[in-house]
Parts: sequence; structure tokens; C-alpha cells
Amino acid sequence: MENNNAPQKVFWIGDHAKTILENTDKTVLNQFTNKLLLYDRVKSTKINGVNKFEPTFLTEFSPMIERKYKVDDLSDPMHLFLKDNVPKKKCLFIGDPGEVLFQSVVDSGANFSDFESNEVGLNIFEEVNKNTSKILKHKLDLTQHDILFLKVIAPFEDLIEEAMKYKGLGEMGFNNCFEVKNNQSELNEFLWKYGEDPNSIKETGYLND
Repeated sequence: MENNNAPQKVFWIGDHAKTILENTDKTVLNQFTNKLLLYDRVKSTKINGVNKFEPTFLTEFSPMIERKYKVDDLSDPMHLFLKDNVPKKKCLFIGDPGEVLFQSVVDSGANFSDFESNEVGLNIFEEVNKNTSKILKHKLDLTQHDILFLKVIAPFEDLIEEAMKYKGLGEMGFNNCFEVKNNQSELNEFLWKYGEDPNSIKETGYLND
């Protein structure tokens, strides 16, 4: 049985989110249960900030044989991670929409938006035709949860456009979409207010309309 009195869970997804997490005010972080997800232990930079959190690596959480670092290939492993770790109680996902790992989280939520669930929170697999072969596309209900987009760190126009696409998908698959600049004090303020009352954030101008 889920503990409704447990601290709200925050998922920090990807390398950009890791950098922000490392330097976020510890008093602010103590309001939440924080979970850090990275892609690969070998390719990840050393965790050397003020706050040290033991990350989960997606490549170690689920077999990645013959999978490339792209959204479609991360669908199955990400589905398993979210299924095992996301509570029914509202939580917050934080990441850079320009990073593939975070894009796969957004994609998991957006896939559910036009699908009628057969279970609470988790539905059956949908068969989809793609390139004459059949793949299984996982669908997960994340519509009660919130998502926070960090400012995109992308040097190329096509990457920025891709990030904007995933911001739009986030609005489809999640309850509230927020965005903050790469300003640590602004993020600290956001998380402090969010920890006190997630519904109050709409009045602060953080909501990404």
C-alpha cells in the first residue's frame, strides 16, 4: 500500500538535470524524495557537485542489447523504469527537452493521451505497424503528474526545434508543464513553492502556457 504521507517524489532525468540537482539548495531538496536517472555509467560525467545522489542507470536497469540512443529504442526500458518507480501520488519530472533520455519520458506520457486505459495507470500494449514490421509501443498514464523543462542547451537549430516538439508533447501527456531558465536561484524558488503547494505555482508565472 502506498504511503500518502511520504514526501513527494521528484525525478531528475539526464545529464543536464544532474548538474542542476548537484547544486540545488539542500533545504529545498529535503522536501522531496529525489530520484536521479542517467543513461549509462560509462558515458556519464562524475557526480561532483554539492549534493551527491546515487543515480540509476537505464542501461543497467534494463537490457539494452541492439538498442541505440534514440527515443524509440529507449521506449521499452523507460516503460519498465517508470512502471517500477512512479507512484500514484503526484510527482514531478525534471529534465532538458533536448536530451534523448528526457524525451523518452515525455514520449511515454504523450503516447497515452489519446488512449483509453484498461487499467489504473497502466494499459495494455498497442501493436503498431512500422516499416512493415510490428513493434510494441508502451503506453503509460502520466497525466496526473507534472513536468518541468529546463532551458535547452543545444547549439544547433534542428536540436532546438526537436526540443520544442517535445515541450508540446509534454502538454499533452502531463498535468502541468513548467519551464524555468538556467538560473539556480529561480529553480530553488520554484521547488520551494512547489513543495509547499504544487497548485500555487500557476499564480507565480512559472506555468508554460
